[in-house]
Amino acid sequence: MHRKFLTEEELVARAEIQRLTELGDGRADGTCVCVGCGCTTENACLGGCSWIVQDLEEGIGICSKCVTLPIDELVARSRKILAI
Repeated sequence: MHRKFLTEEELVARAEIQRLTELGDGRADGTCVCVGCGCTTENACLGGCSWIVQDLEEGIGICSKCVTLPIDELVARSRKILAI
């Protein structure tokens, strides 16, 4: 079954991830940190990963290991990773 519309909870969670993304640390060296697990451009996940979403200007992204996390878990983890 394919859903056409996001639930209100999903919309709120996506807005929160966008807000957290805007609070990134803006690394000037071109590296990124994953908001889901904390891996970086220089220190990938065990077994390897790649960037699915990456904002070099803000220095944050979501790696291939974290992209499948439920949105509410990703928001919770991003708060810890970004220390917000």
